[in-house]
Amino acid sequence: MSDDTHRQGTRWWTRLLDMIDERVSAPIDDDARRREWTVTVLPGTRTHVYRDPRWDRRRLCDHCSGSGLEGARPCRPCDGTGVITDQPVRHVEES
Repeated sequence: MSDDTHRQGTRWWTRLLDMIDERVSAPIDDDARRREWTVTVLPGTRTHVYRDPRWDRRRLCDHCSGSGLEGARPCRPCDGTGVITDQPVRHVEES
């Protein structure tokens, strides 16, 4: 088998796998986009990465610096978790 024949066989197989991946992943990707998640397919792979933007609202508690404690007691602002979840920004339409 020549090197060129081998490459053509590999391309055919890769295209078939890509078509199967598109068909299997399409409903999952569509659902993620409907939830306003980002969907990324890693270049050169069929790996789909999903990211929920709500994670961008999570941060360490400023009061306890993420420890969850005020001395020996649980931190009040974060309820002892060490993490604060900011509320989403709501856009108000002007009349």
